[in-house]
Amino acid sequence: MTSAFLLEVSKKKVQIAKKRIYLKFNLTMTLLNTFKLFIYSFFFLGLVACGSKASSSNKTEAKVATINQATPKTTAPSKSATSSKKVTISGKDMTVKSGEEFCVDVQVSNFIDVISMQYSTNFDSKVLEFLAVKNPALKDLSVKLNGTNFARAKGEENTLRFSWFVQDLKGISLYDGSTIYQVCFKAIGKSGTVTEVDFAEKPMTGEIGNSKFKPMVAEFGNATITIE
Repeated sequence: MTSAFLLEVSKKKVQIAKKRIYLKFNLTMTLLNTFKLFIYSFFFLGLVACGSKASSSNKTEAKVATINQATPKTTAPSKSATSSKKVTISGKDMTVKSGEEFCVDVQVSNFIDVISMQYSTNFDSKVLEFLAVKNPALKDLSVKLNGTNFARAKGEENTLRFSWFVQDLKGISLYDGSTIYQVCFKAIGKSGTVTEVDFAEKPMTGEIGNSKFKPMVAEFGNATITIE
């Protein structure tokens, strides 16, 4: 072989080697770029997901804040806040016509943790004719006359006796102004007459007890009835 031929062969081998190195380099760069693209895509998608969650969270918090601002809070009666106050039994004043049948709302205030009550409802039977008790709103309260809770003793034309307790002995709490039942009458007095329905401690002793089986301080009021 001549030296020229050997030189030519050597050049071709160098060229082939260069091509192989170039192809390997291109393949390496392609793989590297693909990997980088994958990493960037994953990172970008993560950012998008986080941003979406943050936006959703912010919207949810904004909605909650709006609801909290728009909705008034209602607080149940508190034992500690009213335990030292008098439990009040009273009636709603009314103006009626002569001959009209009507019902007096019997209402309570500071009615906290109560399990028992007893008292009398007194009225002038020459002005008001007793009819019935209606619409009980206390647990275990029956409006049947001469039954469990309400009675009229013989000779007591001006009195309705009331005695009640909750059978499971779990204290009941009501908002101020709640109506616990209605006592109904017919106005038989003349026009211009003003009379009262009194919630009193006689002849039935007035008592109110709580779930600790202790007597509570009580105040018994009345309802003024004006006959037109």
